[in-house]
Amino acid sequence: MDDPRRAEDRGRREEDARDLTKMSYGSMAHQCKECRRETYAKVVRVTLWSGDRLIVVENVTARICDDCQEQYYDDDTSEKILQLASTSFPPDKVVREITASVFSLDDKQK
Repeated sequence: MDDPRRAEDRGRREEDARDLTKMSYGSMAHQCKECRRETYAKVVRVTLWSGDRLIVVENVTARICDDCQEQYYDDDTSEKILQLASTSFPPDKVVREITASVFSLDDKQK
């Protein structure tokens, strides 16, 4: 069912939060814009960068393409994420912190 090669959290990695608005789907059934397959509803995590900070937003309702894993958010969800981004992801809204490992494919780094 789940392809282990695909990350659980596809999110909009390394994309600006402003791009969330173009993924809105409204309240109707949705077909993936990338591969034209049907999507299904799921609660996910969205990961994105704010400057040099990696941000994770949990409990995000999305529509997911089962084939290509593209994610789509309704207008209300997009607005909530954009609101967090427009206030620079304020520290008083943090619910928990995590540690992330960083890897490099650059042979010069050890």
